Amino acid sequence: MKIKPGYLFAIAGAAALSACNTYAGAGTGVGVGTNAAVAGMPGVGVTQQAFVHMAAANSAFEIQAAQLATPMSTDPQVRAYAQKMINDHTMATQTLQRAAAEARVPIDMTLTAEQQASLSALRSAGTAANFNALYKQQMMLSHERAYAMLQVGAQMNQWQALQGWARAHLPIIQNHLMMARQLP
Repeated sequence: MKIKPGYLFAIAGAAALSACNTYAGAGTGVGVGTNAAVAGMPGVGVTQQAFVHMAAANSAFEIQAAQLATPMSTDPQVRAYAQKMINDHTMATQTLQRAAAEARVPIDMTLTAEQQASLSALRSAGTAANFNALYKQQMMLSHERAYAMLQVGAQMNQWQALQGWARAHLPIIQNHLMMARQLP
């Protein structure tokens, strides 16, 4: 199997982040929040604060990346997907704010260094074709990580409000991932 250079970079980045416990994926190899994978059990070591931060930062990243698609992409499918990301992640952020308030967890929408670098890469993609390819790659990786994170949150019975939010958003994120895979 031949791995595209961009995917190799993304995989290497995810591995590096997992190694420093910035992201770790509940045994899946994709980002969650803290050291869940280290213990080998879904959710072990993931705090509500880490979960809320990762969910909020992910939505903020998806919105900001999508906002770049209007000026940088000429493909109608990419632009339609980007508009859906803006709409859905804006709503997800609003409902996350309510769930976080109910759980008494402050919300922090600060992007990670990796997300900031990803936005910079999109801004400097050069051509519409390069932008489309990079945007697709980033949306697939971001939604894979978000899905893994939501799976952990959906299993956290003691979290109640956040567990409900995670369960409600799992099918939405799964749909976003399927759509991202179909982008040109």
